[in-house]
Order: sequence, then C-alpha cells, then structure tokens
Amino acid sequence: MRRWTSRILIGVSLTGLAGCHTPPKAEPNPVVGLHTPVPQLASTERNSLEPDYDQLPTGKIPDANELPVPRPTYRAVTEREVQCFAVQASELGNLLDQENLVATAQPSLGRREKVQCDQQAVKSFQSSIRYWAAVEARNQSSAIALEMYFRLAEAEATADLLRESRTLLDTTITKAAEAKAKGIRLPIEVDELKRQRLEMEAQYAQAEIAIAELNIELKRRIGLPDSSADEHLWPVKDWSVSDQPIDVNAAVQIGLNQRAELNLLRFVLNNLDETTLPAARTMLGSINALLGSSPAEFQYERIAALLIKCRDLLQAEVDQRMHQLHQQLVERERVVAEDVRQAIEELKLRSKLVGLAKERYLNWKSRVEDVRERTKKGLASFLEESNAVLEWNKSRQEVVKEVLAYQRARVKLKQAQGLLFVECQVHH
Repeated sequence: MRRWTSRILIGVSLTGLAGCHTPPKAEPNPVVGLHTPVPQLASTERNSLEPDYDQLPTGKIPDANELPVPRPTYRAVTEREVQCFAVQASELGNLLDQENLVATAQPSLGRREKVQCDQQAVKSFQSSIRYWAAVEARNQSSAIALEMYFRLAEAEATADLLRESRTLLDTTITKAAEAKAKGIRLPIEVDELKRQRLEMEAQYAQAEIAIAELNIELKRRIGLPDSSADEHLWPVKDWSVSDQPIDVNAAVQIGLNQRAELNLLRFVLNNLDETTLPAARTMLGSINALLGSSPAEFQYERIAALLIKCRDLLQAEVDQRMHQLHQQLVERERVVAEDVRQAIEELKLRSKLVGLAKERYLNWKSRVEDVRERTKKGLASFLEESNAVLEWNKSRQEVVKEVLAYQRARVKLKQAQGLLFVECQVHH
C-alpha cells in the first residue's frame, strides 16, 4: 500500500497544459506546514510507563517501584501532540503545499483570453491533485511518527524494568558469592548468575541505543529542533486497551470516504477532459511508467484536430484515461478496504495477546508473593525469591510489549482509514 502511494505522491506535481475548460473547483489548500511554530512541550519528571493493569481486559497490577532517575531532563509529549505535530511537519506534505503557493503566484503567460482560461483550468486541476496528495502524505507522516512514539515508550519501560532486575541480580550474585565462601552448596553456580547479568546488561544497552535513536528521529518527525542529548521526550501514558468488537463495515466505509488517495483519484476521474488530460497522463505515469504515455506524433494529431475543430482523437484518449482511472480507483478501494479489515483483525488479536500476557504476569505476581511469605518463615531461599522476581519482571516486560503493540495496531487502523490527518483538522 505504501509503495503505490509514495509513487503517486512523488509524481503528482508534474503536469502539462492544453485546451480550454472551466476550472474545476480545487479543494482548499491546507498549507498546515507553512510557518508552523515550534511545538512547546511542558517539562516533566520520569514516571512509570507500565500500563495500568487494572484497566486491562482481565486483571490488576501493583505500582512499579520508584527507580533512580538516570537522565537530567525530559519533555512530556502526548499521543495527540505527536499525531498532529507530525501532520504539520510532514516534509512531502509541506513541499506539495509550497508548490501550490508557487504555482498560484505564477501569472498566466498567454495573451488571448482562451489561453489564459486553459492555463487557469490546469492550475486549478493541479492544485487539487497536490492538495489530496499532501493530505495523504501527512497521514503517512503521522503514522510513522506514532510508530516511533510507541516504540520509544516500550524502550523506556523496558529499560526501567531491566534496571530493576539488574539491581536485584547484583544483590543475588553478592549473596551467592558470600554463601559459596562459607561452603554452602547452591543449586546454581555464581558464574551462571554472572552470565545472566551480562545478558541483561546487553539487553539494557540495546534499549538505551533504541531510546537515543528514537528520540532523535521522533524530534525530527514532529518538527522539534534537536536539543541536548540529555533532553529526551517522555511519552504521556494513556495505554487503554479495549476488547470490544468493532463494526467492520462501518470502519471500512470511513476508510473509503476519508482516504485522500481515493479522493484524489475520484477528483481526477470527475474532472478529466481535453484540457486536464496532460496532468492526468502525468499522474497515471506516476502509478506506472508504462501508463499515461503520449507519443510525439500525437501532438501533431492534436494540433490538426484543434485546427479543424475535431476533438475525436482527444475525446477517445479521455475516454481511455477515464477507464484506466476507474480501474485504478476500484483496485485502490479494494486495497484500502482490505487494509482496514486486516488492521481490525490485528487489533482484535493484539487485545487477546494483552490478556494472555496479563495472565502470565498475574501468575508470577502470585508466585512472588508466595515465595516472599515463605522466605520470611525460612522456608525459601534468596535464590528462589530472586528467580521468582526476575521472572515476574520479564512478565511485566511482556505486558508492556503487547500493550504498546496494541497501540501501534490502533494507529495502523487509523492510518488505513485516513483519520490521522482528519482528526488533527477537527481539533484545530
């Protein structure tokens, strides 16, 4: 889906001029990326990015322990801010809107009224094509930024839990070494504990790398100038998960109505004639290089046809181009509908995975509570307690992973429906 859309977005600004026609009405130009102010984000402190387990489909969770703060400063950023800042900062969307401004400012070069009429008609046609292409580009830009946002949240939460586990494992290694020095036989070698510690350190380093890279890229995607390496974005937690059914037919209809790439094709199809034919050729060529071709000798045929006021040749091509556009529209509507259905199915499965991860978390939580009680009574060793807590922390990481995968699937559905751009326009 993204490959087809990228091709058509890149090609929409290349057009030609010909014929006389009453200008089709262009959609309003959003120009949302021009003179966009730098986002102002409030300062914040670190807080737990684990989901609220009470709000998950099947259970509860205790609050995470307070962790040392390893970074000096953070800027809080919400999902809505990332969504709409990315819409504004879309590089391709802004380029297309800027092209519309440049094209609008260009004077008509023809002296005759008919020529000026033709040029204005094509300008209006091109402007509308670029408008819809810009909307589609902004929808895609927002989806990419939100994907990074939720991956950043996952990396930060994972790093917190790994730090907690690392501290516990360090204490366990110290106790195990002391026990070994006293001649106490342990069910696990100290070297094995150290190996686990090294693996954990590697996982933590990978999480830190991901955090650094995602901060840099996400700042760029939302139009926030790169700041100090010590200043990171901090996602504002709102990790709700729903297991309620979605009306598939209604969701598909939203996608068919809102997706800009479909509205672009509909606009061209409804406004195609001899005057706008060259621009339509260019757009078809952006879909496939073998489409929209115009042989050199056809220009002479067209001139001859115009001179004798015979438009049969042009009309024949217009009819053919309309047929091609209709076929493309039908195919893209099918693809968009499938994308929406697939996103809904993934969302449903992600909700189930969240529930399964939560059950594993609850099982290990209960195990930890039991082991701690037995440890107090001298019926369990520090190694047994440590192992239970480490497994519990792994289950917490799994819940974080699945909850944020659910959020990404939710964004994928909105992208397929074209709502990421639309929602930002409604809330402005």
